Amino acid sequence: MDTDDLSLEAYSILIEARRVCDPLCPQLAVLAGRCKSEDEWLGLVQKTLNGLCRKPEEYLIDWGYDDSEFDLENFSNSLKNMIATIDNVLKIPMNQRSFDENLS
Repeated sequence: MDTDDLSLEAYSILIEARRVCDPLCPQLAVLAGRCKSEDEWLGLVQKTLNGLCRKPEEYLIDWGYDDSEFDLENFSNSLKNMIATIDNVLKIPMNQRSFDENLS
């Protein structure tokens, strides 16, 4: 699967990831290549974000960020908000999700 195949609701996760932390967006986008469906991708992204929530400081340090660049609590809350967004997207039946024909 490619990110161009995502619904607008699912794609919003990537947009938010870019706002949260630059490296997070491509890290989540590349997961699409391992998935056969949008829901599978959303599940894998959710699992990845849950892992980051357990060790957010380690993730930021691995990417070369320090305490002056990120508020750890805000970063963690942003990850949790993304997880909640995924839960909401998964509740929408696939045939009711929005698709942009220009992306396909």
